[in-house]
Amino acid sequence: MTTAQPAAAPAVAVRPASAPPRPRPRVLLASTAISVTALLLLVAVGTVLHQPLLIPPLAASMALVAGAPDLPLAQPRSVVGGQLLSALTGFAVLALAGPGLWSAALAGGLALGVMAAARTPHSPAAATAVIVALQHPPVLDLPGPPRPRGGAPGRRRPGGRARDGTALSRVLDLGPVPVSP
Repeated sequence: MTTAQPAAAPAVAVRPASAPPRPRPRVLLASTAISVTALLLLVAVGTVLHQPLLIPPLAASMALVAGAPDLPLAQPRSVVGGQLLSALTGFAVLALAGPGLWSAALAGGLALGVMAAARTPHSPAAATAVIVALQHPPVLDLPGPPRPRGGAPGRRRPGGRARDGTALSRVLDLGPVPVSP
């Protein structure tokens, strides 16, 4: 009786790690200037939108594009598509589950799956979904089920927002919605 012996694993050649080649001074100066300009622009946009937490994932995207432009993660399809899909995923989770840590974890995981399915892999974009679901940016109030946020129902905050936190009542201008205790 003969027994099959496991096949030997193919030999893998291991190269010693080496640093990438040093960029030419002109390329180094140009990429540094572009990086600083892009980061300053991100800070300006984050300040205007009152969303400074969106800066890190976009800065990580910019670092990939500037530092390793040949990687699949740094290609325009992946950067733009990944960021947009992740933001939409974050908003979808936010609309269905509300803001919070559990929603943020769900949004980040789902964003990675959505990007993989769309063939737009961009790992820094998962952080965009996490941030959207975690902090509920006021850039877009999605209609959804009423969620009490504290305070007396129907009282208005500066800016005209109802304290009952119902996006639907703001969109349709239904007035205050009773909040059960």
